[in-house]
Amino acid sequence: MMPQRSLRRVALLAGLVLAACSGSAIAAPTPKVLRLEVERDESLLRGWLKQLPAGSGVIMVRADGELLIRFPTALVFDPDSTAISADAAQGVVLQATERLLKRRKQLSAQIAVYADDIGGANLNQSQTDQRAHAIADLLHDRGIDTQRLSSRGGGSDQPIASNETPEGRIENRRVEIRLRRG
Repeated sequence: MMPQRSLRRVALLAGLVLAACSGSAIAAPTPKVLRLEVERDESLLRGWLKQLPAGSGVIMVRADGELLIRFPTALVFDPDSTAISADAAQGVVLQATERLLKRRKQLSAQIAVYADDIGGANLNQSQTDQRAHAIADLLHDRGIDTQRLSSRGGGSDQPIASNETPEGRIENRRVEIRLRRG
């Protein structure tokens, strides 16, 4: 007997083949199919991210049909640098993102980098813009089409923790990569 998961894949494939053979346009995936695809994407990412040491600060959340990977900028950038560190370029988080984007051509990535409130608004905005573009450039250099990538610096205007403590400032210095269909 074929597992339930395999039956769904066969049914989806059969529907696509029938639509292609009949000359009609392929219908948009149903919400259930989209949910299953996001679940598979999440499972792949979680498997790859298991290689990270405990306490690395990487979190992944699935919401509204997209996956959000959030991690400290220190995993990718040296302090006061806008260039991706050599270790980070070969690191698990960026490689996992790259692998998923290569495997799932319908995914796009929105890259945002944020700062704490130290250093001034203009400096933080400029630095986060450059860092976000550096990540997008790395993914493009590794074969991801630029039309599937967007990047922006969030500066220090969107803290997720208090900037009054060192721990809060560390949380606010973060990279967020949103993976979504389309």
